[in-house]
Amino acid sequence: MVLFGSLVEKKALPGSDVDLLIFKKQSFYR
Repeated sequence: MVLFGSLVEKKALPGSDVDLLIFKKQSFYR
């Protein structure tokens, strides 16, 4: 979870839906 959080922070961009999709996919897999 911590690693995932840091990844999201790194890839956190204003108005980036792709990151949101990836976040949902990753959380789903985990």
